[in-house]
Amino acid sequence: MNPVATAPSGASVVEQPGPELVFRRCRWCRAATAPVRMLCPVCGSADLDDEVSRGTGTVRRLLPAARRSPGEPMPYVVALDEGFTVQAAVTGTLPGAVPAGARVELADVSGQSVAFRLAPGQLGPAEPESLFAARAVGGVRPAVLPAVRRAG
Repeated sequence: MNPVATAPSGASVVEQPGPELVFRRCRWCRAATAPVRMLCPVCGSADLDDEVSRGTGTVRRLLPAARRSPGEPMPYVVALDEGFTVQAAVTGTLPGAVPAGARVELADVSGQSVAFRLAPGQLGPAEPESLFAARAVGGVRPAVLPAVRRAG
C-alpha cells in the first residue's frame, strides 16, 4: 500500500494504516499460531515466521466470568481466518450479546489488548430487537406462547 496519496486538490495526504495483528506461521507444517508461542503447536518446530493477519474471523465463545477481571471488557475467543485463536473484546455491541458464529473484523490492537467489531451485516446495535427473537438452537425451536386475546 502506498502510504502517501494525492488528494483531489493536488496536495499529498498521508494515509493512516489500520491496526495490524501479527501472528506466527511454521515454516515446516504451515500451521498458524498466536505471536506469543515459541514453538509450533502442531509439529514442535521453532522455525516460525511472523505474518500479518487480514483481521477477520469468527467468534467461537464468550469466556466464563471466572476468567475475567472486574471492569475488563467481555473477552471472547475469536478464531481468525488464518487458523489461530485469540482472546479479544468485541466493541460496538451490548456486553456479552455477541453470538457464537458472528463474523468480526479487527478494530484495535494496543499492546496485549485486541479488540474486534462486528462485520457489516452481523447482529449489532442497529438490530437490538433481534437479540430477543426466538430462534432455533440445535435444531429445536423454542416454545412460543400463544398471544392472549381480549374479549370485546
